[in-house]
Amino acid sequence: MQQIKTLALVLAATATVNSAIASTSLYEEIKAFRIKQLSDAELRKAWEDAETIRIAETKEIEARKDDAAKRRAERRAKCSDVVYKTRNEVECQQAYSTMWMLNDEQPRSRQQIYESIIVGACNFLGDDRRVLAKNKCLPQ
Repeated sequence: MQQIKTLALVLAATATVNSAIASTSLYEEIKAFRIKQLSDAELRKAWEDAETIRIAETKEIEARKDDAAKRRAERRAKCSDVVYKTRNEVECQQAYSTMWMLNDEQPRSRQQIYESIIVGACNFLGDDRRVLAKNKCLPQ
């Protein structure tokens, strides 16, 4: 399970890199090349791993949302006291202003995670074709 958490963290980091090149034909070229390099069994395992990671990410996001909601409720309860609110005005204003940020966080889809697994470290190598080819992300 620890390996899956570690993989999930690495893949979450690659998601931001993914989004930078995902709309380019280079990304599609890398993905197609990487798919050709993987066996059927490796692709099936990547698909199963993607579901496991998606579930773990979903649980983690829900736990963060629940924790934040609990902290907000505690802060709001304190801030309902006029004396506390007067002495802690900034804290009490923040109790109402952070909800929208957490509601926007969504887990990645299984397909997004699957592609991250397939493309792997190639996400971190930029768009220099020589570097990508040297690292087996593109043909030589």
